[in-house]
Amino acid sequence: MTEYRFDWQAQGGAAGRTFEGWLLPTLLAGKDWDTTMELLREKTKDWSDVVVTVQVNGEEVNARGFFTTIDMNLTYLIEREAKRLIEEDDRLTEIGEAAALFEADCKRAARYRLGQIGIRLDEED
Repeated sequence: MTEYRFDWQAQGGAAGRTFEGWLLPTLLAGKDWDTTMELLREKTKDWSDVVVTVQVNGEEVNARGFFTTIDMNLTYLIEREAKRLIEEDDRLTEIGEAAALFEADCKRAARYRLGQIGIRLDEED
């Protein structure tokens, strides 16, 4: 059995600030909360030892890989949508470009000053 085990409380619990924090309420959506929550609270040691398995047509799949891929795909989709929204607003694009130029200028100035006292940094630093 490939399982995905985590401590929901340590991952932010109901605040859902991490993937694991968000995962449990999502998996339990649509359940009879009163009955299900009491039963699961006992079985998970008050949500500190949650074990999730995943099946496709009755065949178990790697749960950790499944949820890791979901997390990565959600991150990618959110970043792509954020980038699209920023690119739609010319002002935000200009702010982003100005911030990139400012960062480059700061790095250049820092390299110059450090060079004056004999410290050389690679371009990547």
